[in-house]
Amino acid sequence: MNKLFIDDLVERLETVVDVVKVCEQHDILDYIDDYDYKEGCNHFPMICFETSNDNCFNVPTSESKFLYDPMYKGTWIIGIENDTIAFIMCLRNINSLLYIDAFEVNTDMRGQGVGGNVVSVIESIAENYFENIAVSPFDTDAMSFWEHMEYEEGNNGYWLKDMKRER
Repeated sequence: MNKLFIDDLVERLETVVDVVKVCEQHDILDYIDDYDYKEGCNHFPMICFETSNDNCFNVPTSESKFLYDPMYKGTWIIGIENDTIAFIMCLRNINSLLYIDAFEVNTDMRGQGVGGNVVSVIESIAENYFENIAVSPFDTDAMSFWEHMEYEEGNNGYWLKDMKRER
């Protein structure tokens, strides 16, 4: 990941939340444990809900397949507000494309503008580094959010925003 982009992003995200941590995938469990989410992982369903062909069920964070999935080996960023994890995201880039591989706002903080503010900050920094941003919504709520943020459904389940068009 572009270090200048990450440094700029962290600096700007610190205007949205109290603390911003950059870490690797395997560090996420430590942060969740540090902030007492071990038993209350319903705050981040993307991490703690597993699905089978006919069921969706809650698993402890330590057993989350998501946190061990090699697809999410990008740069992880955690935002902390009032000693609570406000958001978790995973970013990676390929050439001029920024992927937001994972982005989840604490369920207790949804509807308060946290997600929109974080994405606006990402976009304002990304336009200096990338031509496009791609996201892959994992449920209908996420699709509605990305549509509201003016991302358009593209190929292979990704939703895109052209940063050149935004300038």
